[in-house]
Amino acid sequence: MKQPSLKNGILLITYAIVLYLVLSNIGLVAGTGSYVLAVLRPVIIGVVTAYIINLLMRPMETKWLAGLWRRSPRLGRSKRAICIVLSILGVLAIITGLCFFILPQVGESLLSLANNIPGYITEAGDFFNGMEDKLDMENEVIRYLWDQGEELLNQSGTLIKNFVGGVAAWLLSFVAGLASGIINGFLGLIFAIYILADKEHLNYIYHRLLHAIFKDSVRERIEYIVRKIDRAFSGFFSGMLVEACILGSLCFVGLTIIGFFVGGMPYTLLISVLVGMCNMIPILGAYLSAIPSALLILLISPIKALIFVIFLVVVQQFEGNVIYPKVVGTSIGIGGMWVLFALTVGGNLMGIPGMVLGIPAFAVIYALVREFCDKRVAQKEAAGVAPAAEPAEQTGPAEEE
Repeated sequence: MKQPSLKNGILLITYAIVLYLVLSNIGLVAGTGSYVLAVLRPVIIGVVTAYIINLLMRPMETKWLAGLWRRSPRLGRSKRAICIVLSILGVLAIITGLCFFILPQVGESLLSLANNIPGYITEAGDFFNGMEDKLDMENEVIRYLWDQGEELLNQSGTLIKNFVGGVAAWLLSFVAGLASGIINGFLGLIFAIYILADKEHLNYIYHRLLHAIFKDSVRERIEYIVRKIDRAFSGFFSGMLVEACILGSLCFVGLTIIGFFVGGMPYTLLISVLVGMCNMIPILGAYLSAIPSALLILLISPIKALIFVIFLVVVQQFEGNVIYPKVVGTSIGIGGMWVLFALTVGGNLMGIPGMVLGIPAFAVIYALVREFCDKRVAQKEAAGVAPAAEPAEQTGPAEEE
């Protein structure tokens, strides 16, 4: 049996001491980590922005405009700068277009809601007054429910004022953080441009560092994992973006057609964009888009709101069974239970970004664990150890327990 070396013993003791110090000062470590992340926020934004823009720039540089580079060598010498500019302009055009589409309709919806609230309260009061003559007010249960409804109606004005005050406070905090966000976003964009312009040299530095620090077997394993992460994230985000565009377009066309038969569906463009954007969050995205959209339509027409809900259920079933497998397909490579697990853990750790990033991240972890298990099983089978048999399905009385 191989005896542990002195070097391994020292390393083990060192790791144990470091782990003890970290766990003993977990609050200080967390605070330091938060401070470091805040300081490096523009750099992190730049890296993420560069990765997203590169998804568009890479095929543009190597495939879409390859014929132009061959026909015009002069432009080909500046293809990197041209593709960076075109990619950034494309992303900015998409963001600007969404803002121009969404913001006016959101403002119109809020203004319409504010103008209609007094009418809704009056209609509710008339409804209650009409029902009072038809109900048996001597019944204790009916009388109790009636009193509660009147109290809620009387307090509706206060509730609305509190809601408006909360929205105003949120808007103030949002505006206060907007300046910092704009500065970090601008610095992040500058970092992204530098990263994209010099990505080959950065890739060379990355490989050279790995070669200098790790032995070949460890270096190859790290490079393999990084390639797997890149394929998982790029495939997932590209597929989800295409799927969001398809679903948003289907929703817009469907609501427009339905509008011809019901006298027009309100906020068709706003709801279609919202459905497409929320669909970037698997499973929960459908509900995140359906609830506010249905409430907006409900304020105008309950019948149209019901039609919208039925239509969205049909579209989501079509998306989940036809579009999602075809477009995103096996880029995730995990089952529904693991998707829900990744959504839950990622959402608790990082909120909405964690829900989006958690799925491809967990898909990579799942694939690596599966590869490890397959390798270990193959080694044991080669050594003559029989693999564990799958549990047989229970039959007879056992199923009735």
